[in-house]
Amino acid sequence: MVWKEFRTVGDRMEAIELWDGYYADGTLAGIDLVRGEPVPEGIYHGVVEVFVHHEDGSILLMRRDLDKPNYPGYWESGAGGALLKGETFLEGAIRELEEETGIVTSKLNPIYRIVNKCRIYQGYECTVGIDKRQIRLQRGETIAFKWLNKEEFLDFYHSGELARSLKERIRNYVDHDFKVPSDCGFERGKQWFRYRAAAIIIENDSVLMARNEIDDYYYSIGGGVHFGETAEDAVIREVQEETGVEYEIDHLAFINECFFNGDGTLNEKECHVIEFYFLMKSKGKQEVHSSGMTQGVREHMCWIPLKEIDQHKAFPLFFKEELTKIDHKIKHFVSDERSKVKI
Repeated sequence: MVWKEFRTVGDRMEAIELWDGYYADGTLAGIDLVRGEPVPEGIYHGVVEVFVHHEDGSILLMRRDLDKPNYPGYWESGAGGALLKGETFLEGAIRELEEETGIVTSKLNPIYRIVNKCRIYQGYECTVGIDKRQIRLQRGETIAFKWLNKEEFLDFYHSGELARSLKERIRNYVDHDFKVPSDCGFERGKQWFRYRAAAIIIENDSVLMARNEIDDYYYSIGGGVHFGETAEDAVIREVQEETGVEYEIDHLAFINECFFNGDGTLNEKECHVIEFYFLMKSKGKQEVHSSGMTQGVREHMCWIPLKEIDQHKAFPLFFKEELTKIDHKIKHFVSDERSKVKI
């Protein structure tokens, strides 16, 4: 495996780190990438992350070095980093785990794969029975470690100390394995209430909307805010989960109090939703790498030209008038569709 080359810089030789280039589906693209240089459009490099569980049920967290360019001083999973040229994802995970913690094991189980920006993130987990005091720090990478039980980990997960990008990537994993508290809302008989955060994603004069296999209309990207979560964190999480793309918030654009009689996945429900709509910062291109689920039904993402949105059955209804004139003022709407016929 040759993952390092030397280049002449002035009067000296300088080592460069090589990565394999991948397509979004994880197949090799047959080109070399260089750490620190731009990644070509449509090409990705591999990144691995390893979560370490102890036999006693605790989880290992490592604190990033204070001089790291991204998230200095924040906490993250046990180990992680970029794949070197010639490595498989599993080989890279085994290497990173030993380099950053001193833990040696090949028994890693894959738990998620996310395509994001120019990276393919592959997550693994392992369970070890080591002396918990013997974790080794890596100079320039980590400065501290700690073991948390599941309850402590969930509290920490909702704090501001965990690297946000990691927090977004592991949301589904944590929901499944750690049973994160559910959405802020309730269902009582025919009454259905949700506190929801939603995204307005506009690229090339088109807005990204969702549709599912049951409902006959389009709706905004977003979902329920979890207990203890801010609306801002919720919308970033929902966008990443539903599209596979990381977006940043521009500003809060609309607050909507919505009343409607449910149909489709909410058939015969009397629905009341309070929604915060955030305009997201444009990336200059239309990009979707995954699809989501709603009420257990598969969703599909669709780009609808702004000039054509009034030709579609799409909610909220005020999108048809407001998307072309968003400014930095927060607008408040009360949408009562209970007595109206949807067209």
